Amino acid sequence: MFTFSFHSGKIYFVIEMLLAEMIFLYPVQKRKYFPLRLLLLTAGIVLVAAFFPRMNGVTGIWQAVYQSAIHLILFALTIGGMALCFRMKPIPLVSMCSTGYAVQHLSYKAGTLLAQTSFPALFPAEVLSRSRTCELVMILVCYLVIFFTFGRYSAKYECYKNSDKNLLSLTFIILFVCTVITRFLSSSGSSVSDSIYAITCCLLVLYLQILMHKMEFLFREKQVIQQLRQSEKKQYAISRKTMDMINTKYHDLKHILAVGGVTPEMKSQIEKDVNGYQMFLHTGNEVLDTILAEKLLLCHDQGIRMTFMGNGKDLSFLKTMDLYSLFGNATENAIEAASKLEEEEKKTIGISVEKRGGMCVVSFVNYFKGDLRTEEDDLLTIKEYENGYHGYGMKSMKLIAEKYKGDLSYTAKNELFTLNIYLMEAVQTEG
Repeated sequence: MFTFSFHSGKIYFVIEMLLAEMIFLYPVQKRKYFPLRLLLLTAGIVLVAAFFPRMNGVTGIWQAVYQSAIHLILFALTIGGMALCFRMKPIPLVSMCSTGYAVQHLSYKAGTLLAQTSFPALFPAEVLSRSRTCELVMILVCYLVIFFTFGRYSAKYECYKNSDKNLLSLTFIILFVCTVITRFLSSSGSSVSDSIYAITCCLLVLYLQILMHKMEFLFREKQVIQQLRQSEKKQYAISRKTMDMINTKYHDLKHILAVGGVTPEMKSQIEKDVNGYQMFLHTGNEVLDTILAEKLLLCHDQGIRMTFMGNGKDLSFLKTMDLYSLFGNATENAIEAASKLEEEEKKTIGISVEKRGGMCVVSFVNYFKGDLRTEEDDLLTIKEYENGYHGYGMKSMKLIAEKYKGDLSYTAKNELFTLNIYLMEAVQTEG
């Protein structure tokens, strides 16, 4: 009933499958000796596919069942091979490989459609059959298109890190479409309608899978920003307590100077401490004073001059933590940039607050050196965040600006960086 013979079609399937899976796995961390591992697994799976047992004397539905089983087995082998080549968790690995299966099946069916046209007549059939030629042409076209659309999109949103178990249900849908429905349709219906149906289904599941990955990515991003806000809240509490202690000490020292009765040495030290307090900015906004006092100490240690123009009272409509997050992230980025400069005259940070009708505009100006880093038009700045938080400060500021029906913009020209934050004063926010 079973015979062993050479299957060129299965070899094409395996190679196409591995290439399709690589579209979504290329950004994943590779294991040691990756090229050798990939070469060996490809050779091994191709060898299995080439001499897979053939079932004789079976037609119709049972032939479709057998072919579906073969393709599922070969697909499972590619998943096992990719597990030996890439460092991935099981769920995202199966999800990415099944997405590759959808791409392979879509491309194959597109080749079937092309074979129904007059296109095959343009090529001689001595080396490859004309249907195989159409398949390879569409594989090349579809794989390139998918790579620069779904593939790059998948890499941007790090779909290969998504371990959501809901992806497994979509994986089963992909396998059902690719190996069961369309194969049974092929055995009983029109190849044209079958191909159109398969292509439509594959495009739909591709879109759904990428959409699920994006939603998960945005959810994780929201969690990170919330964690940052919680950290900022704790830091503000510490800063507020420290500022209260400094204010108390300042008033005590002024009282001692006023009363007198101290030695010249003590008086000199007290005056020095009082003068040190004078460097703190008094903007008219208690929360803003606390933030800037903390940052001024950092600037003082690194020889950076920070100036403030405007009235802090104009920012009184901002909630405490929104104000702390905005100024905290913006000044930290500016300090990080200024600290890398060698020219003392450029180690300055200018902050201004200006009212324009019902809008409040906050500007931060500082010099910088080097190139600004961007990703998909999002500014990452040059600051190095720990724990994978790089770039989230700018995203947090933009979200706050949008919360107050405003926006955020920046310019970078002649090593001068300007950040403008626009806020609508009349907006009432919740939370």
